[in-house]
Amino acid sequence: MTRVIETYDTIIFATPVYWYSMSGILKVFFDRISDLLRIHKDTGRALRGKNMAMVSCSNHDDLVDGFSTPFKESSNYLEMNYLGDIHTFIENDNINHSIKI
Repeated sequence: MTRVIETYDTIIFATPVYWYSMSGILKVFFDRISDLLRIHKDTGRALRGKNMAMVSCSNHDDLVDGFSTPFKESSNYLEMNYLGDIHTFIENDNINHSIKI
């Protein structure tokens, strides 16, 4: 995994909004990310200084406050730079978005 991480400067997580939260599989990934500093230390160190961003999508502009908190805090924990996030949604048959940093 370290070799793949070393290849990229920016990691972008994308998720649909399910019950006001990220997808289940992404939640499991973030629940286990602490292992990168406690168990898989070389992989965790490879993330330092890299960038993280998040894209979410749903069928309304209804993203709740705090949705991006796990991404921001995981970025801080791993000593990465959080670039911000964007939420996309459909409105009147058009794709719209709202950006938060």
